[in-house]
Amino acid sequence: MSNNMKLILKECLILLRNIFNLDSLKLKMPQLHRGYVFEAISVGVALALREYPDLEVENVDWLNSNDFKVLTTSDASNNEGKLVARVEYVRDKLIGAKVNDCDT
Repeated sequence: MSNNMKLILKECLILLRNIFNLDSLKLKMPQLHRGYVFEAISVGVALALREYPDLEVENVDWLNSNDFKVLTTSDASNNEGKLVARVEYVRDKLIGAKVNDCDT
């Protein structure tokens, strides 16, 4: 593993620990599929950090949004398209990019 990838992994783990409280998220939305939530957040964070290594996250209220719920409930199958949509949703929210509404 390259030093750059090690740094991204380290920063990803720090961001996950400091910013995301998955236990409280699970309590608020018990129907979330934990595996989908974890993969979306962990891979999305890694992608965001790859693009913006000095990323600072101020707000993760979107974790409680209907869009995130749709992407991570048990009905959100693990096909490639839905996997990519979950991961890119998190990445885009972290870097502040416009994300299409899931309901459209």
